[in-house]
Amino acid sequence: MTTVININRALIFEGISKITGFIGKNVENGLDRIAVTEDERNIIDDLIRSSIISMTAFVSAYDNGITIETPSNFDRAASEALQSEMETYIINQSCCNWFHIAREENDAGKYSEYAKNNILNINLLLSRRTRPQRI
Repeated sequence: MTTVININRALIFEGISKITGFIGKNVENGLDRIAVTEDERNIIDDLIRSSIISMTAFVSAYDNGITIETPSNFDRAASEALQSEMETYIINQSCCNWFHIAREENDAGKYSEYAKNNILNINLLLSRRTRPQRI
């Protein structure tokens, strides 16, 4: 059975912008700004794409959604939580990579740990099954 998880890139970009903007304005000489330049947006898009690829390496394929081959007894009720956890992983992994670029190693380490926890949760959600029913 095929399960498709749709990823909301606009929501992900907004999440990354909030996190990096908040941390950026709190570091020494940080800038408090809402808008990002076109170059920064391109970098963030690349980080999002890289995070999706790293996640789909162990899940399945990505093409306008993450396609997962699931068994027939996969618990479809877990799909919404799975989508949320995948989007959160992409945000955390992208922020981790952004902080490495910005040489904010402490923040990069924190977001790397967050992303690892997301992967564990994704695996748990992918393992959910429905009980067999007697006919």
